[in-house]
Amino acid sequence: MFSFYYESFLALLLIAGLALAVLTPLYLLWKIIGALRQLLTETDRLNHNLIRLTETMAKTTAEPTSPPAEATPTPAPAPAATPTPTPVSPSATALPPQASALPPPLPPAGVSQPQAETAFQPSQPPPTPLTPPPPKPEQPLAPQTTPSTPEKPPAPPRQAKPWEIAARRKLRQTWNWFLCGQADGPGTQPLEKLAATTWLLRAGVCVILFTVGFMLKLSIHQGWLAPSGRVALTFVAGAALLFWSLRLLNGAYRVMGQAILGLALATFYFGAFAATGMYHLIGPILGFVVMVAITAAAGFMAVRFDSIAVAVIATVGGYATPILLETGSKNFPVLFAYMFILGIGVLTVAAYRDWLPLNWLGLFFTYTLFIGAWQTHYVPVDFPVLITALTLFFVQYSTVVFIHNVAQKKPSSTLEIIALLANAALFTGCAYRLIATVTEDRLWFAPLTLSLAAFYVAHAFWFLRRKHHDRGLLLTFIGLSALFLTLTVPLVFAREWIGVTWSLLALLMLWLGQNLDSAFLRSAAWILYTIVIVRLTGSDFLRAYGRPQATLDTALFWRQFAERLVQFGAPLASLAAAARLASRPTPPGDLAIPPKCDLKPRPLPLPFPPTAIAVAIAAILFFLYCNFETFRTFGYLFPPFCLPAQTILWLLWGVAIFHVAARHPHPAWKALLLALIVIIVGKVIFWDFLSWSPCCRFRYATFTWTECVMRLVDFGPLIAFLIALAILLRDREELIARIAAILWPALLFLYSTWEVNTMLGHLMPKLCAGGISVLWGAFAAAFIYRGLTTSQRPLRYLGLALFAIVVGKVFLYDLDRLGNVHRVFAFLLFGLLLMAGAFFYLKFWQSDRSEKVD
Repeated sequence: MFSFYYESFLALLLIAGLALAVLTPLYLLWKIIGALRQLLTETDRLNHNLIRLTETMAKTTAEPTSPPAEATPTPAPAPAATPTPTPVSPSATALPPQASALPPPLPPAGVSQPQAETAFQPSQPPPTPLTPPPPKPEQPLAPQTTPSTPEKPPAPPRQAKPWEIAARRKLRQTWNWFLCGQADGPGTQPLEKLAATTWLLRAGVCVILFTVGFMLKLSIHQGWLAPSGRVALTFVAGAALLFWSLRLLNGAYRVMGQAILGLALATFYFGAFAATGMYHLIGPILGFVVMVAITAAAGFMAVRFDSIAVAVIATVGGYATPILLETGSKNFPVLFAYMFILGIGVLTVAAYRDWLPLNWLGLFFTYTLFIGAWQTHYVPVDFPVLITALTLFFVQYSTVVFIHNVAQKKPSSTLEIIALLANAALFTGCAYRLIATVTEDRLWFAPLTLSLAAFYVAHAFWFLRRKHHDRGLLLTFIGLSALFLTLTVPLVFAREWIGVTWSLLALLMLWLGQNLDSAFLRSAAWILYTIVIVRLTGSDFLRAYGRPQATLDTALFWRQFAERLVQFGAPLASLAAAARLASRPTPPGDLAIPPKCDLKPRPLPLPFPPTAIAVAIAAILFFLYCNFETFRTFGYLFPPFCLPAQTILWLLWGVAIFHVAARHPHPAWKALLLALIVIIVGKVIFWDFLSWSPCCRFRYATFTWTECVMRLVDFGPLIAFLIALAILLRDREELIARIAAILWPALLFLYSTWEVNTMLGHLMPKLCAGGISVLWGAFAAAFIYRGLTTSQRPLRYLGLALFAIVVGKVFLYDLDRLGNVHRVFAFLLFGLLLMAGAFFYLKFWQSDRSEKVD
């Protein structure tokens, strides 16, 4: 047993040494980088001040100076005429120019006047210095050009936040204690002396502890002392060390006294463990009492002598007592009661001496002991005891912020917030696993998360009512309440309803953020909406519309239809309501979060407002939902209508975009409309058209009246939409109108060719070849007519080329395949079309509009 603890202690010592060897260079590098950053900041500030000083001096020297400053000291006679009406005494005129600069208390020596007036005094030099006025105004013009393009001063260095300053101070104190044994740093004493003294003492204490262990081990092997003598010798050595340390604590060797006091306490703990666990000289209860007494005495001496090192030893010893005195039997109530009382003592000592790291140490050991006892001795019957103890530990360490920050009115730092989050995370994880051991019903997890949300909401409400302006803690409480309220959804509800509940929760957060004027809540709401959108597009659509439905009965189909309507309709409606809510101004309220306790609103680098983006995302999701639902619903009710229904749906979206683009003429809407046109045309040609199995003989593989009607419903609305765009946008958007004017004849030609040929092939096979010729001739005549009336040469050429193709087809292909009656009828119609084309040319060229032809 002793060798096990000995080897474990050596392993821990080795790990600590390696960690120290790795972290010390990193910390020194971090300090050097920080010093260099501060030096660069100060250098930039000095450069900025120097530039401003240089510009100020340049402006000052560039101003026009008075003639006395440039005149020679030789006096000159007064000019015949002076431009200033101010009378000057004769004595002043006889003085040299320097006399005019004398102060006012000496009136006999001259009269003091402003600089602008002395330039015209009779005592000034002759007109020679007055001749430069033409170049003089040019001198200040050069520097005056600089203010027209002022240089933007460099941004001031970022000011550290209060919690950042507090965190740095506490980390610095912890590092100072770790390095030189005192939280305030070396001060006026040399760092080398303090660091060497501290670490030599710590190393000496460790070596002496090992020496004591080796001596006890040697005595055991040699049989020098009986077990009772060894334990007695250990306590005597501890008492001697304690007496020695108390003598040194009040003198110049206080640091050494603290080290020896820690050694004495470790010796007492070791002796109590040897008497109870190794040699069984006393019972576990008495050994427990002895160790508790040692812990209490250590805590008292830590407070009395203001030694955090002794407090750390007392904390470690107190939490190590259950491990050292483990008997193998289970006694959860006694163990957890002891841990709770010990935690109260740790919190009291830490609050009295302001030793915040002691709380973190107690938090770590509390959850470590709890998890260890739980994993070792737990059975489902112990659930009430463990969940009660876990809740007490959670509440106990949640009060640290009230003791340390609220009661003592200290601003929170990042370290307290991290400890608060760690406490919440550890409690939530342990409680979730505990509940999972007694039930598989997900509904029982709701009280856990809802209680935590209510717990932190009460904290935030208390902060707001008391007007306690601690931004870090308030935001942490609000964020934790929102987090646990959000976690309730996936823990309790089925996965189909997670998106619905999250979207409603996000809407609630946004409403609270608007009424409380909280940028934090608004940001959390939009983040939750982002998660909902990712979930909808990433998994919900695939899960809802990826299931086969061929074997569904009608009742089950309509039930699933209603579920999908709620599953996707509720988030979309929530997102639309959020966009409308965010566009409204924030109303004033009594419970509004103070600005300094909230996040600073920062504009996002977005080309559009967030509300517009939310509306656009809601529209895109609604578009996806309509597509999936249309395909799923009509695929079950009437499969042939699936493709035309999607085309009609997309055309309705095109009409909506056209309406918005007409009211808000933004280039984005026009580009979106053009992209939608291209997508719809591509879908109809490369998906719908090919799905009916067209062949190279200009007909479909099969013919039914149902398919014929579906193709008409598919192509007809698209062609009508393109014709409407070509007409309505003719004078506004030439590009879209031109593309629509090109696409609708091409689609009509494609549709009518295959449709007429398929219909004639199944109904009147002998007229099939002639019917296509007549159709193409009609298109050729129409192209020529349109090209002539609108002066478009490509249309005329296209009509002539199509006439040429039809003529070749008629004489090379149709003659052998048409019957006598059908041949007469087809050739008559085609001949009339050819004559109509010629008539169009003759009529056009004979009119006065012939000048318009290209």
